[in-house]
Amino acid sequence: MTVTPDTAPEAALADAPVRAAVEAALPATIADLCALVRIPSVSWDAFDPARVAESAEAVAALVRGLNVFDEVVVTRSGIPGTTELGQPAVLAHRPARNGRPTVLLYAHHDVQPPATTSTGNPPRSSRPFAGIGSTEEAQRTTRQG
Repeated sequence: MTVTPDTAPEAALADAPVRAAVEAALPATIADLCALVRIPSVSWDAFDPARVAESAEAVAALVRGLNVFDEVVVTRSGIPGTTELGQPAVLAHRPARNGRPTVLLYAHHDVQPPATTSTGNPPRSSRPFAGIGSTEEAQRTTRQG
């Protein structure tokens, strides 16, 4: 829709419920994000793998709370050529309805180890989104037909 001076009031009225819903949900969404990025889910062998599992479970709990998907599971796949399992993945599924397209969302919850300072310690921050991976541009959205 092209917004012109004649249609702007209509567009503002139509957007008002969406804007209000986003504004109402924003504080809880930010709190959820802050909690997630504070989980040190580093997937290297030298780090505690339980923290990556904790991250996966936290993501799964948030996704389940959306009440959008028919199934949400945390699973681990085998690493080819070994008997080891890979890091946990959260899979959420709901079949497309009414001929609508399928949407695939991807984001990873495990991260690389933190950089160290000249003292050999990880950097610290008091910023609300401070956490390993909180600024990575790893989210991908793909639309499938």
